Amino acid sequence: MTNVLGYSPGERIVVVDPTGNYFDALDGEITERDTGSKALIVTPGELDRGTYVYPAGPYFMRPTDDEDQGAEWTTPIWSKLDEVTPSDSDYTTATLFQFEMDDFRVGLSTPDAEPIINTDHFIRVRLRHEAGSTATWNVWLRQGGSVRASFSPMSSTSFATYEYELTTGQAAAITDYSDLNIRVQALEESEGGHDFDVSWIEFEVP
Repeated sequence: MTNVLGYSPGERIVVVDPTGNYFDALDGEITERDTGSKALIVTPGELDRGTYVYPAGPYFMRPTDDEDQGAEWTTPIWSKLDEVTPSDSDYTTATLFQFEMDDFRVGLSTPDAEPIINTDHFIRVRLRHEAGSTATWNVWLRQGGSVRASFSPMSSTSFATYEYELTTGQAAAITDYSDLNIRVQALEESEGGHDFDVSWIEFEVP
């Protein structure tokens, strides 16, 4: 944490008003509205008191533990998915047969500061399926046992990153960022056994 009064002339800080709008501030004075800059965050009325400001995001929440390993996935799961930069050199795999389904759930790290706006929340997963498979994937972001967002990426036979941006309503429903987890489910609809692979998971918040 850094005291507002300790900033050098010209350094940018950002003030957030009660409706969530951003304003640039220089030397403790609001100079212009700028919704695209989120360098530092304080609340209105704090600048003249010299109170603390907190570095703003984005923050990247990544797997920290296995909450449910499913039946078929290679374990440990979380340590194969937690890279800062996506890596396909290690991944978790499930071999599924026709109409077989399996899922896993990993807990996420806690951001340094909880978001104060309900935009710019992104789920990212990196997936592939074996050739010959008819693959169905479902991904859920959950707070404890409650679903906050979900999507169904369409994978290919090569690893690719699939992204979903939460709606403002979905983001607003998150009340505890320290209790989030990601659940991934794979379903095989073709005959024979085929591999389903997951190599990376990330949840970005502002």
